[in-house]
Amino acid sequence: MVEAGAAGLPVVATATAGARDIIRDGETGYLAPIEDAPALAARARELLADPERRATMGAAARKFIRDQFDPGRSYDAVVSQWREVAAMGLTRKL
Repeated sequence: MVEAGAAGLPVVATATAGARDIIRDGETGYLAPIEDAPALAARARELLADPERRATMGAAARKFIRDQFDPGRSYDAVVSQWREVAAMGLTRKL
């Protein structure tokens, strides 16, 4: 989903926890209820039938992914967490 959004493609997925973090329903793609294959197919058909909406959502997806999943920011966040955990290990025994 992240790769599709970064490539400027809207995504249609079921509303799992991970998908809800990546897709803004109606803005960067569509979320369908879990275990609702007809709803998932209907949303996919909507995008396939509307190139203008697909392009608009794709552009929004690219911007959202680049803003939220920037590699530099992700790296900094992970390193920061490691440092916090390492500091805890130095000050107390687990």
